Amino acid sequence: TRTTTLCSTDDNHYLPSEVLDEFRRTVSPKAAARYLEGRWMTPEGLIYYEYDATAHVTARSYDPNLKTHVSIDVGDQGAVLWLQEIRVPLRDRHGKTFTGLGLHVIDEWLPEKMSVREVCRDIKRRPYALGPQSTIYVDPTIRRDEIASIHDELPTIAMSRKSRKGHQDSTEIGHAAVNAALMDADRNVRLTFASTLPRSGRSLLRSITQFRRRSQSGEPIRDDTVDHVLDALRYPVADLLPLGDAGIRILHAM
Repeated sequence: TRTTTLCSTDDNHYLPSEVLDEFRRTVSPKAAARYLEGRWMTPEGLIYYEYDATAHVTARSYDPNLKTHVSIDVGDQGAVLWLQEIRVPLRDRHGKTFTGLGLHVIDEWLPEKMSVREVCRDIKRRPYALGPQSTIYVDPTIRRDEIASIHDELPTIAMSRKSRKGHQDSTEIGHAAVNAALMDADRNVRLTFASTLPRSGRSLLRSITQFRRRSQSGEPIRDDTVDHVLDALRYPVADLLPLGDAGIRILHAM
């Protein structure tokens, strides 16, 4: 006695074209099929399901002329990522081309049982130029003494530790931002990785293919094997390549 009609967002004649363009920039192709095109979708197990090594791993190397950031997630099995801001070619649904901001991960380091101060001292020894325009991204739950260590060792670098207080779904928003950066609904890629990154152990390129949800609840499966390096990736992406205010935010993907 009931009928279900699946409609595409394109069918909404009252929706301004620029709003639809914004929607498409803030979701991945698979999310667009579900949330914009109104198609039935099979539940996804992988959290970063848009990652494809053939599309995202490139030969681009460190460029001292580009703005460089560093992201750290501390712990017994910590993680440090270096990223550079790049300009990437983009295309909208009408075929119009333009350039926009992208991020390229140039290096990683996975320290174990090291203090924040020790990690910062090693960061200073690396060959990547960090200056006043750089940002160091950290876990928002970082302790006061760890903040002090960062300020002592890297005094000229701005720190970003956006609080999650009052925003229980901000981690899911970050996951959606990473997927949209990997590939949005118009198949634009804004997040890439250097081909020189390792692919074993708890490295970034291995962990991104291992991070999954529980089949029953849909909650991310958290463990030290993948947590820290993927958190370090999520912090700068969510800050520099965020979902637009007018865009779709998928808070729970089952």
